[in-house]
Amino acid sequence: TLMISLMDSHKDLSLFPMEVKFLTHWFERLSYKQPTYTDLNEFFLKESKIRLMNNNLKDRADIMNSGRIDFSGFNYSGFKDEMRQAAIRTKDVEIRGTELFQKFILDIHETLDALCGKNSRKVIVSKEGNHGAKYLNQIRDLYPRSKFIVIVRDPRDIFASFKAIAEKKKAGLKSPSFKEKITPCRFINGNKGKNIYSYNELAKKYKGSEGFCFVRYEDLVSNTAREMTVVAKFLGVKFTNELISPTNLGNPWGGNASSLIGFEKVESNRTEKWRKELESSERRIIEYFCYGYLETSGYDLPMVRPPKYRVILDILLTEVREVRASDLTSIRGLYYLFKKAILLINACSACLFRINLLGR
Repeated sequence: TLMISLMDSHKDLSLFPMEVKFLTHWFERLSYKQPTYTDLNEFFLKESKIRLMNNNLKDRADIMNSGRIDFSGFNYSGFKDEMRQAAIRTKDVEIRGTELFQKFILDIHETLDALCGKNSRKVIVSKEGNHGAKYLNQIRDLYPRSKFIVIVRDPRDIFASFKAIAEKKKAGLKSPSFKEKITPCRFINGNKGKNIYSYNELAKKYKGSEGFCFVRYEDLVSNTAREMTVVAKFLGVKFTNELISPTNLGNPWGGNASSLIGFEKVESNRTEKWRKELESSERRIIEYFCYGYLETSGYDLPMVRPPKYRVILDILLTEVREVRASDLTSIRGLYYLFKKAILLINACSACLFRINLLGR
């Protein structure tokens, strides 16, 4: 989210400064339906995060996901009207499938640019997040000249954020994008196809390849100008100072830190928080299963992987600790325990026999 917000105000970049997932939605939910232009319009304006650009909407953004967004001053009703007019103009055009989708993508970005006063677009950017990782080949088939910016972050810090959000959810915070119960094994094993394992496979296969730019989050927040200069060159646009200030259609973006503390500019004080916020058992599990990822990405690590027996004890400790007496008194609770038992078996088996069994 930080990266797309940094790109927001550059005159040569056309984008929606949120995780709209145009391509992921197309592959997962839309392409097989052979939608019309109007169908695409209705879906993206009503069901994707584009709807959050409407300041009159009561359904506000998940502050832990999209963050403190501000689209005040944006003419959302005018945007919606223009897209509906585009649908009317396309009604009799005899194109369907990917060709229609590509036209829609171009139209919706041209409409946004016109309302925002941008008229020199060179590149369209879509934030797919980790959801797009498993669709790289399909994306390149659809857009052969596409380029990919991959944000890499220390998984120990990612887990520390998830853990902090889980505690806030238990205290009453509404954040549907995140879970109230989280353990290191659940973090590593969840979200098949878009988790740390998938990112590790992505790095092994594509790091250093043409068309891919890997950016460490820690480097991005510690020296934003340097990293965004690299990104600008990769995209073929000129570096400008707009690339170091995160915005939403020109308005300051206040961040999405798990601390619930907003910011006015990019800050680096949320890196290496795992050193203070993770217990040694949690740290060892993540370092054991993500050792290759951490090593490849240049993160600080113990000299050798934690020993298996120690990690198995850590797995048992962290999983059992999350069990509550109330889990035994409801069907939902029993189902949760059943899934936890399977995860426990898988994690211990992966530790003993084959590390990539967890998360693959």
